[in-house]
Amino acid sequence: MTLSSFRTQIEATKRKKKMKGRTNLEDTSTRHTTSNLINLRSRLINIKRTDYYHIGR
Repeated sequence: MTLSSFRTQIEATKRKKKMKGRTNLEDTSTRHTTSNLINLRSRLINIKRTDYYHIGR
């Protein structure tokens, strides 16, 4: 293995690590947004239920 090829390999691994970090960040952000949406939806459903309950009474 020559020195130049070794260097390129190190750079490649660094690039891969950077990409991995980026994808992980994207995954967590999307997960957070989906959980927030689900929470909002459940809250809306609960509000609707209470409204119907009050109207029914």
